[in-house]
Amino acid sequence: MKTNPNEPINPTIWDDRNKPEIIRDNDGLTKREYFAAMTMQGYLASVSSDVIEKPEYAAFHAVKYADALINELNKNDENTKAKL
Repeated sequence: MKTNPNEPINPTIWDDRNKPEIIRDNDGLTKREYFAAMTMQGYLASVSSDVIEKPEYAAFHAVKYADALINELNKNDENTKAKL
């Protein structure tokens, strides 16, 4: 299954007669936003506060890493299907 960066990380799921249905609403963070936030959190926790002069630098790279993770997840998904 492909990882869509614009899907919510916690979609609303309804179970109607043992048939789950995912409701894709626009509430909450997208997967891309969540991955970027986790990347930024890790980066900021690993450096001293005086190292970060421009928050834009950390934000830019957090989004780049999030996109790289999404691309790698999708690539691995294609490789897994090819092996089956």
